[in-house]
Amino acid sequence: MLKKRAITIILIFLCCQSIMFGQMKSESPCLVENVVLNSDFTSGNTNFTSQLPFSGTCAANSYIITTSLSNKCSGWPNVPDHTQNGVSPANYMAVDGNPYTNMVDIWRQTVNVCAGNTYTFSFWTYSVYSQTFTVGMCVDTSKTDVTINIGGWTQHSRTWNATASGTVSIALIQNVGSHYCDFGIDDISFSSCVCESTVGIFGDDKNEPHITLYPNPTFGIFHIECSYKSTYSVVVYDLIGNCLMTKMASKIDCDIDLSHIDKGIYFIEIIADRKRIVKKVVLE
Repeated sequence: MLKKRAITIILIFLCCQSIMFGQMKSESPCLVENVVLNSDFTSGNTNFTSQLPFSGTCAANSYIITTSLSNKCSGWPNVPDHTQNGVSPANYMAVDGNPYTNMVDIWRQTVNVCAGNTYTFSFWTYSVYSQTFTVGMCVDTSKTDVTINIGGWTQHSRTWNATASGTVSIALIQNVGSHYCDFGIDDISFSSCVCESTVGIFGDDKNEPHITLYPNPTFGIFHIECSYKSTYSVVVYDLIGNCLMTKMASKIDCDIDLSHIDKGIYFIEIIADRKRIVKKVVLE
């Protein structure tokens, strides 16, 4: 049984707040989207790369996907994965590191990002020994080191802002250290919080634009009416953050054609000046 979906779409209320011109807007529903594939290793040794060899033997500089650290090395503790807590066996990554090998990819994956979104990169660790060591959390060319300590499953995180839409590489890097880097890794997440307006109005000011989107649900083409009189952008993306199209509109209204993509739920981001709104559309 899967311990959870690799890509989670969780509806959380009171999560996001929009800041416009220095004033805090009211709370909106928030969609937290993890774009990492096989984030909990349920599918085994897939959807990621590593510069460490895959090996079931107790050998430095190698890893295995397993249900317990003790399956990697007989002297290591019998530890269940982070989320199941021993209820049923579930996979995670067991790493037999080498402190004398620096800047080696333990885990790496390419993910899709959307411009303007802030992403939280996080993962859980279980250290075998009491000595501390560091692991690098890399997003594109940006690297942040986190300290791994003994004491059960522990979460580590950092944030990163996407300045452009496209793909970026995220990685966990083995740093050189004075102690062995032997530990478990589970539940890797690279997620963004997307607020959805349920009204379609940017603010209370009568001069702020009004947004109307119809028909919704749609069979392919929907219409956007925006009272904003200057150029605005329309971005369409799916539930896992893939940017499907971007369109600049200079008219009060414009048509968006989604007839070439699969049926499902999509998010429409409209950016006018320094104001931003996200609407949900259903394609039938």
